[in-house]
Amino acid sequence: MTNCSNKSSRCSFAAYCLVLILSTFCNLFAAPEPPAFCDGDPFQIVWNFDGQTEAGVSSVPEIIPQNAIAGPGIDQQSVIGGTDTWVQGNPGDAFWANDWIEPSAPFAVGQGDYFEFCFDIPLGANVTVENISFDHQGSMVDFPTNLTVQIYNSGIPGEDFNVFPPNIVGAGIVASQTWVPESFTVDPNFNPLDDQAVCVRIYGWGNGDGQESGAVRIDNFVISGLAQIEAPDWVIDTIYCPENGMYSADLTWTNGVGETWDLEGTAIDVGGNPSSVSDG
Repeated sequence: MTNCSNKSSRCSFAAYCLVLILSTFCNLFAAPEPPAFCDGDPFQIVWNFDGQTEAGVSSVPEIIPQNAIAGPGIDQQSVIGGTDTWVQGNPGDAFWANDWIEPSAPFAVGQGDYFEFCFDIPLGANVTVENISFDHQGSMVDFPTNLTVQIYNSGIPGEDFNVFPPNIVGAGIVASQTWVPESFTVDPNFNPLDDQAVCVRIYGWGNGDGQESGAVRIDNFVISGLAQIEAPDWVIDTIYCPENGMYSADLTWTNGVGETWDLEGTAIDVGGNPSSVSDG
């Protein structure tokens, strides 16, 4: 262990330089695009409904998709084992429902006219949802003409009723008997919480009474982003760029008056120049 406890200006300058060197090292690896070890590993969850199932498939085993469902305001037609209730997808099978009769988005939110896709985030994980994409198709007549897409944390009461950013993702127009692809970038201010489910809802609206038979089909629903499942192990002489873009190493800083910092953050985060540095 190297211990510089004489509070010399030379030691303080050396410690300060160490922060700058580590910060520069991390920034070099983060440009022009942050690599996977800085932001977590890419993940993707896909519900393609082929094989007539509501189950999704995740590329990261720790992120667990729930079955796709329809809200209480509409009539879900696709169910596991219901071989007569599935319809042609794009390609394969599609998830669908009818009984969409709400004239506007607020009514659709209030009455529960939606498709929902949720996934569970494990305790301690850091997840960023970047994109949501899917294909949709309306029936021949009486289908809802508009879609509104929302994302929310199931662990926050009432967030599923928020119709403002960052929970609102985007909107689309439904076409009769025509598959329409959608792709939305999620607001970076949306913060998925760990140890609960994050859910995406597709609300359908622009319809009315007497149009209960109209239907919407959904296929190829994909949620993608970045996931850091566990915090990194700090190993001596190893530099790590966690999700927040800062760096970490197995070093301890002490300023001579009992204040100690782990080497994490930027030089600005450290209160003054430390007077001792140990290698762990």
